[in-house]
Amino acid sequence: MTNIFVNLQALWGSAKDIQHAGNAIQQGGGALNAAGSSAPSYDGQFGPWVHAIAAEGNAQAKHLGLGVTDVGFRVKRRADAFSAVDKGAGLGSSRLASDILFRIPRSFFFVNLLMGRTVSNGLFPLSLRLLIWFFITRRLSPFIWNGRLFVGSVLAASVSDFQAKFSLMTWSQRLKERDRLREETAKLEAEIPDLDVRESEIDAKISELERRRREAKEQADEFWNQIKFADGRIQKNDGDGWPLWRTETDNYEDQIQRIDNELNELRQQKSEITNTRMEFARLQEELDFAQQKIDDGILASSTPEDKTAGFGGCTHYVAERFDVGPITGNAAMWNDNAPSDWVGETPIKGSVMVFEPKAFGAHATAGHVAFVESVVENENSYTVHISEANTVYDKDGNWVAGTHTTPTTRTIEIQKDGLGKDGVSFIYGPRDRMVAD
Repeated sequence: MTNIFVNLQALWGSAKDIQHAGNAIQQGGGALNAAGSSAPSYDGQFGPWVHAIAAEGNAQAKHLGLGVTDVGFRVKRRADAFSAVDKGAGLGSSRLASDILFRIPRSFFFVNLLMGRTVSNGLFPLSLRLLIWFFITRRLSPFIWNGRLFVGSVLAASVSDFQAKFSLMTWSQRLKERDRLREETAKLEAEIPDLDVRESEIDAKISELERRRREAKEQADEFWNQIKFADGRIQKNDGDGWPLWRTETDNYEDQIQRIDNELNELRQQKSEITNTRMEFARLQEELDFAQQKIDDGILASSTPEDKTAGFGGCTHYVAERFDVGPITGNAAMWNDNAPSDWVGETPIKGSVMVFEPKAFGAHATAGHVAFVESVVENENSYTVHISEANTVYDKDGNWVAGTHTTPTTRTIEIQKDGLGKDGVSFIYGPRDRMVAD
């Protein structure tokens, strides 16, 4: 999996600069309109002609500036989406790469907005359009390749951060974290079908609104609508100032603005759906990692020989398979004598299973310990496969230290609702006994 890291501060900075450029274009149009409005009349025709050109230039600059500003807002929204991942400790799922693939096709704003339909009259020559093109592509150059912002797998904070955090947990904490991730992942997974339906509905509405916007834009650009009285009557133009009366184009522009507001709201809703999917992917990635580490089990170890010599029977056998560290005493005492953060109630491959006296046939006073060879998790129980040995006695009936009987194996079924209540517990050892990748 390819990890492409996104510099969020740079992306936010670029978005802000692009928005400022859009505002500057609009302000330039306003300055042009102000200058044109003060042109002398001379023969009675020159002044109105200049006024008209300036007003048209102002309208086009406003439209172009709004388009460029919208580009900045789109880049900011994408940065915000990446930031949502960052707050959640990362995303590393290629399964949802297509959901977080942000395409910037040239036909959207690079050609249609900057090179085509919105600039139709030569007031904005090719050189100016190319200058704007250069500014935007230069600001986005760290993020754009071949006309698109491509993220193979976004790791704004990197899933490795979770791995590092997981490695610092005790085994009991790792089990609790796994259970938490299961719960949160299941909750979001249950929402996915509804999100799919909702997203389809949003896409249909966006498609319809974009169609209506194109039609309204064509009507707004139609020459006669630019001079025709709005609603068939004379009304004061309280918009761009030219012509002095309100036109049908003004009505269509108001309609376009309402459509744009609806589109922005729908796109925000779609962005929230994408964020939910990204959050689900992050949680699933973390859950997969946590579950794999738990399935891999506890790293193999053994107790130094000078200490195993003091054990006998089941404790001697287990000490050969597991470094018991500071643990001493009879089998039933091991969970009490072990460091508290070593002990838990859930079986893990490679752990020590401690039996209280009489539990599952253990000795009536000394209890028993065994080594966990494997664990299978079922819906309501754990199937635990253990290996174990017993005590060797001399001819006088005394137990012999430093030895044990030939190991045997057996399988024990432990009910999940009985964990901590069925007379068994598990020793995991220190947190660093985790199988490496």
